[in-house]
Amino acid sequence: MRIARLARHPHPRRNVTLTLGAVAAVQMIAVVTLDSATRPGYDPWRNWVSQLALGPQAWHGTLNVALCSLWLALYALALRRHTQPSAPTAGTPAAGAKPPATHSPHSPADQPDRRLGLDRRPATRPGRSPSRAAPWVLACAAGLALTAALPTDPGLGFPPGTPPATTLVGQLHQAAGILVFLTGLQATLKLGPRRYARIVATVMTLAFAAATILVLLDAYGIWPDTPSGLLERIALFTGLTWTGAAGLTVRRRRTTALPPSRPTAPDLPAS
Repeated sequence: MRIARLARHPHPRRNVTLTLGAVAAVQMIAVVTLDSATRPGYDPWRNWVSQLALGPQAWHGTLNVALCSLWLALYALALRRHTQPSAPTAGTPAAGAKPPATHSPHSPADQPDRRLGLDRRPATRPGRSPSRAAPWVLACAAGLALTAALPTDPGLGFPPGTPPATTLVGQLHQAAGILVFLTGLQATLKLGPRRYARIVATVMTLAFAAATILVLLDAYGIWPDTPSGLLERIALFTGLTWTGAAGLTVRRRRTTALPPSRPTAPDLPAS
């Protein structure tokens, strides 16, 4: 029984790692939401996610981002080894077989054989391979690791009683944050149906661009208490959710597309 299960699922570990994108999304949303609600002086409307790595409970925010980067890296490796399964329809020649003879557009060979329930028309074109998104997911994971290793500067009233500051480490953190957005945007565009991926990418772009403008207006005192933190969460959570959901879809299709196990030879009677 155990051998039969392994034959049906030749890569069980890979199937499990395809769910780590969803794990990263759920963890990020849950931890950030709970941590934001319990931090004294932290305003989710105004403050950014990276500011949770400041203050007395800074290790909460740092550990959360570091673990998410690890889950995304393992998820990217699973995507890299994945190729879009091509499930041939009945009547499609096997690999190495000679191509069928050509027929006219109205030939009976091009029509479904209703008596046998077979469709002799050629198989549809396979979809995009999720492996194309693997480098971008891996680069996004590397950017998250950099944001965890390089804490941001205090500002926007957090931590309470700490004056705003601008340091080299903080500027490198901001550059890593831009890297996370750009690579995550490319990963979003290469995962899932193209039409919906573009909608998700548009939401991410508009939210992140608005958050960037508003945080600058807030930092320079032109427009205080802007909702830049909320908009940043919309961009981050939307991208992670789409990326994780795509991994679950790939895992489900991969499992259903696996061929059944070969029947084992019957045991011979002892002589």
